[in-house]
Amino acid sequence: MGTDLDVSRGDQEVDQFGRFVKSMDDNMLKLKARCQEHCEQHSGIFTKEYQKIGQVFTKLSETFAMEEKSYARPITEAFGQTGRTYETVAKLYEDQPKNDLLPLLDVIREYLGILSTYPDIVEVHKDSAQKIQQCKKLKEEEKMAEADVTEIVERGSVITASVLSEINHFHSERVVDLKGAMQNFLQAQIAFHEQIIGNLREALGKYDQC
Repeated sequence: MGTDLDVSRGDQEVDQFGRFVKSMDDNMLKLKARCQEHCEQHSGIFTKEYQKIGQVFTKLSETFAMEEKSYARPITEAFGQTGRTYETVAKLYEDQPKNDLLPLLDVIREYLGILSTYPDIVEVHKDSAQKIQQCKKLKEEEKMAEADVTEIVERGSVITASVLSEINHFHSERVVDLKGAMQNFLQAQIAFHEQIIGNLREALGKYDQC
């Protein structure tokens, strides 16, 4: 009875894990696509837009320099600094994916590979569970000896225990790996935005000198 109960509980846990794997795989694929798109935006539209903004401020600074009065020199220099700041920001955007998005993508790809192996493991357990049910039915029909059924159930219990052990190991590793990946990602994001803020503060300081 205890063995039957263990197998039944194991069936439920493995079925739940199968649904979990499907959902995690679907959402990891979506996250991968979003990260890849964001990488392209960093090196494309984001970089180009900040470069364009920087160029406009630089050109305006050059215009101010054409009729420069001594009292206006600081504002001319401030506009020049603003232009250089936005070009620096553009470079930060271009370089940033290697610090956050690309390392996160490496983890995502690794887990997509791991997740792809689990449907087969779940299927092995499912086949074992079906075999047990078939044998029990044969026993009820007196077409199979109880000792043979007990042996099949015990083998199924071993398979269940092995699969559950693998599931528990996966979840333990998942927690550690994804915690580390997200900490690194968010720390890199914070450092990135702090760099931008630092550059903008420096540009702002130029106007205080006008």
